[in-house]
This record gives sequence, structure tokens and C-alpha cells, in this order.
Amino acid sequence: FFSVSPKSSMGDRYAAMRAVIGDDGVEKVRKSKVLCVGAGGIGCELLKDLVLAGFGHIVTIDLDTIDVSNLNRQFLFRKQHVGKAKATVAADVVRSFNSDVLVQGIQADIKEERFDNEFFSQFDVVFAALDNIPARRHVNRLCIASGIPMVESGTQGYIGHATLILKGKTQCFDCTPKATPKTYAVCTIRQHPDKPIHCVVWAKYLFSLLFGETDDVGKVTDLAEDRTYAAYSAESLFRKVFIDDINALLEIDSLWKKRSPPVPLMPLSEGGHEQRLWPSNDQKLLDERVAREMFSISFEELKKRRSKSEAALNFDKDDQEAMAFVAAAADLRCRCFFVPAETPFKLKTLAGSIVPAIASSNAAVAGLSAESAIRVVLGRANECVSSYLSRSIASGGKVFSPISLFPPNPSCFVCNSEVVLMSVNFDALSVEDFVEKVLISQLAFVSPDIYEKEREIYLHHPDDEEEEAMELQKKLNMRHFFPKAPAVIHVSDFRQEMEVQIELHHDCGLHGSLHGGDTVLLEEGKEAVYGLLLKAPPTVANSDGTSFTHDTPIKRSRDSEGGDSEVKRKKTISMSGDELAS
Repeated sequence: FFSVSPKSSMGDRYAAMRAVIGDDGVEKVRKSKVLCVGAGGIGCELLKDLVLAGFGHIVTIDLDTIDVSNLNRQFLFRKQHVGKAKATVAADVVRSFNSDVLVQGIQADIKEERFDNEFFSQFDVVFAALDNIPARRHVNRLCIASGIPMVESGTQGYIGHATLILKGKTQCFDCTPKATPKTYAVCTIRQHPDKPIHCVVWAKYLFSLLFGETDDVGKVTDLAEDRTYAAYSAESLFRKVFIDDINALLEIDSLWKKRSPPVPLMPLSEGGHEQRLWPSNDQKLLDERVAREMFSISFEELKKRRSKSEAALNFDKDDQEAMAFVAAAADLRCRCFFVPAETPFKLKTLAGSIVPAIASSNAAVAGLSAESAIRVVLGRANECVSSYLSRSIASGGKVFSPISLFPPNPSCFVCNSEVVLMSVNFDALSVEDFVEKVLISQLAFVSPDIYEKEREIYLHHPDDEEEEAMELQKKLNMRHFFPKAPAVIHVSDFRQEMEVQIELHHDCGLHGSLHGGDTVLLEEGKEAVYGLLLKAPPTVANSDGTSFTHDTPIKRSRDSEGGDSEVKRKKTISMSGDELAS
């Protein structure tokens, strides 16, 4: 740890820090400027730590507003703050802890164009206190591009981690694969669910079909031709999905030869009339009468909201009306198919695909993050470690487990390699799908442009005179541009200061279902349109003699000063999914 200097005066709020890092160290912290992206569970704790430690200038960015469900663990917020911006409220609250510190709160999406390389370059350290993978990957890329140290952290229940990312010296966030989200067969979801999660997935599809923007037509139910919320009342929708659709399934005799057939519910009008959107105790199983009322009330409230909004509604577990609709619909479907019931609290956990947040885990990880930042500001980043919080037996009884920082993954497409090899079906894949489903959805680009030598294949933000041509081009398949394979394209994202060279190979044989790392996206019952070539990932030896396997996409290399490397390398890549809670 740090060396100790003589004890300071009792009246100095930084006396303890001076005793550990000395007067010069305290002054360096005071003159530093840091960015905290995220003002939620970890972000609140981290902002408190940074202010009390005396970091001189702190900026926090978060798009979200405060929900009542945040109050049990995000302790900077109170009831009067519900509905207000997290970033600005958090900044106002922590500012009162230490008048020596300048704190700015910005309610915004970190992916906005104004938060570019130049913006990131003004900070000494960036903290990623985020709860979603795409945003963390975006922040990681801007930190790599600007060369700013990034402290990445996350928690999941009683476990958590905090690690330092240094360009060219440590792994970046994209260096390690992220867990593939679990998917479920459409036939199971639609025709014969046998687990609560199947009913939750069905209910979320129903929400999106009614109030959102979805391509999942037919995965839930065959609604009216226009398939919008406006075509239904709560009673008519209830009859459609819990009576008519169930009766239609009962007519398919082959489904029930080895399964217990479902039972349609009684019409909604025969239910109770208690006006409650969410039960007072969500740890108890729902009574059917309460589930019916939750379904009715939440549908009508969502219908009002959607009619007043030009934009589609997105499901959010912290949106009480949306969550009430999904929980009630899932509970009622469980009743139709005799699936074991779950409490509303459990249904919310399943719908949000999260482990309930633990306030003490957030606090511990925030402390580890702040400690790493102090080392960076003092010029002692080489002393930093990846710190893991765990209660498992495997940890040998230790709550914190420090591990030496891993070097960059030589196959990482963000911070290392030059050329990506990718297999696609030139005849089935349109340029638009390649951009939206591969570059943006899977590889986490934000604003990609595609070139083939000097030819413009796709521009994400074309000029007015180019817009019409781009609209036509993006509908064409890859074969139109590349009659012969392989083809080499150049992908550039000015928002992320990132450039990738991709070598495309044609493969018409991609088909079937998802096979983990060997494909990016496959649709049930349809021919796969693109995939990634495979190669056994390199194994790197740890200092303790164990091995660590890299397995992740790759990109062109940049030297430590940000310039392009003279050495060109080609790597095949294996891709995992993008959804991990921490």
C-alpha cells in the first residue's frame, strides 16, 4: 500500500489521507478532474467517495431519472427526488459533503455526439459505473482512443469487481468475452411454456408487440391486423390472449399427447375490482383477482401513455406500469399452463434479467474504484490490481481477491489487431442488416461508415445530396457490391475514434440455431445470414502458473501514442453475446 507520512492537524479534513499519501499526494488529488459515467447503485457510492477524498473537479453523466425502487440502495436519493434526473440530484447532494470540490451533473446519454474524444481527453480518470454492456463498450473505446485511464466496475448480488484499464498496458473491456444471453425456443414460449421464465419472456414480447417496436410478430399471439394497443380494451385483449388463443391451442391435439393441456381463464369482467397497480407485499404470491386487476389497470395506463407519445415505449423493470403489466400477464399465463407461480418480486427479477442489487456490494466496489483512481493520479498505476468481491468458498474465505492486471488480449478487435476475418452470406445479407445486426448490435459500433477502397458503401450520417443514394444502397445485398469473395472493407466510426478493416468471406452454408461462439445471429427456421470464422483462442500464462484464455473479437492495432502500427496482422474471431449484468 502507500507509505505513511507524519500525522496532520486534527482540523484538517484530509488528515487521514495526508498520513497515507502525503501533502503532495493530497494536492495531486485536489487538482485532478474525473468523469463518473453512471449515477446509480455504484455511481452514488462512488461520487460520495470521490467528493470525500477531495477530487477537485467531478463530472457525472447519467440519462436516467430516479424511481422509487432506487431508494433502497442509492442512498443519495430521497422520496422528494423521485422523477428527477439522477445525475443532477446526485451532484447537488454530494456537493454539500465537501465545499472544496466542484461537482457537475449532466442528464444525457453518454453516446451523444458531444461526448467525443476531445471531451474525454480533459479528464485524468474515467469511471464506468454503468449497468449495460453497450454503454460500457462505448466508454471503453473512447478511453482507448483518448488514452485516458478507465476504472471499470460492476456488481451482481454479493459479487463484484473493479479493474483499471490502461491503453496498451492492460486488457480493455472488449478483451474478454461477455456471457451469451439465454434464449428460448419460440414454440416453447408460444405453445407450451413449462417454466416461469417462459411466461415472463412471453409477457415481455406481448408488451413490445402492443406498445413498442418489435420484429417478433407471431412469437406471442396473432393480434388484430394493425397489431396496436388502440385496437383493444383490457377486456378484449384479456379474452384474446387468455381465452381465444388458449382454445386455439387446445385444438392442436398433437401438442397434448404427452403434456397436460392448458385451461382458458374466465373473462376479465368476472374478476374482482380492487384498484391496485402493484401489490403492497410483492414477496407473496399473487391472488388471481389481484393479477387480473393489475393487468387491467396497467394496460389502460400504458394505453394512455402510448397514445400521448410519438415514440414507442421500451420495457424497463423500474417502470411500474410496464412491470405491472408484464408481471400480471406472466402470472395469468402461468395459471393457464399450470406453471408454478412466482412472486411479483421474483417476476421482476426474471424480467430484468438481474440479480437483486446489494447496497454493501456497491459500496465496497466503489471504494475499490476510488482507491485505484488515487493510485493513477499519484502516478502509481503500476501498483493497481483487479479486485474481486466474493463470498464463495473458492475465494478461501477472503472477501476481496486481488489479481494482477492482465496484458491486452492480442486478439482484441478494439485495442490490438489489424484485420478482422468474417464469414457472411453475400446473397442473403443486406448492407442495412450488416450495419444494424452485426456492426451496431454485435460489435457495438455507434455510427459506422463502410468503405471499399475509395467507394462509399454506407454512410451512417450522409449529407443531403448523398442521402437518397445511401437509402437505395443499404437495401442491396452484399453480393451487389462484392461479386467475388473475399472482399476487404474499411469500417470507421468517428464517434468512437475507431477504425477496423474487415475481410469478408462468403459462406452460404450458415444455417440452424445458435451455436454459442461460432455465429453472431441466427433466426429460428431461417437461413443464417452471417457468422464469424473460428479459431482456437490464444492461451496466456498467469504469474501464478495458471492459464488464461482470450476469446474475443479483434480490431486494428494502435501503438501506445495512438498512431497506426506498421505491423498488419490477421485474426479470425469468436464472438460471445453482449448481455452480462456486471
